[in-house]
Amino acid sequence: MQGDPLDFNGTPPGSRAHAATRMSVAQLANMLEDRIADLARELLGEPNRELSSAQTLRFGTKGSVAMEIDGANKGRWYDHEHGAGGAGLELIGYHLGLDDKAAWDWARSWLGEPDAGPSWTATPPAPPARSASGSSSARTWRCRGACARI
Repeated sequence: MQGDPLDFNGTPPGSRAHAATRMSVAQLANMLEDRIADLARELLGEPNRELSSAQTLRFGTKGSVAMEIDGANKGRWYDHEHGAGGAGLELIGYHLGLDDKAAWDWARSWLGEPDAGPSWTATPPAPPARSASGSSSARTWRCRGACARI
């Protein structure tokens, strides 16, 4: 294994080229913003036509959920009944009850992006099980200061 450099991102050596094509959070946010009206309809249904405008879609009988589809705040939403808001990724997590990783995966799937494997948001593996004596059955690796600089 001397020829393989350390891979702190958990990407197997054979798939490093694939890892370089992973979508960043900023790219995902921009793609969601470009299709924000479609995303809002997908998650919230049809907007309230009486309360909506060319810049803002309103959802619910009283229009309590506002989605900005144009202007400086395009892509931002706010639920006035519950005091919650954010961008497209937050809408996905909030409306579907998903954590950040699951919302990211749902968004990528909805946008038609191919599966890129585990991302930096992936949940780390569980620690090794401990035996009755309390010692770990697997070798424990310790960071000697290098991890803090990553």
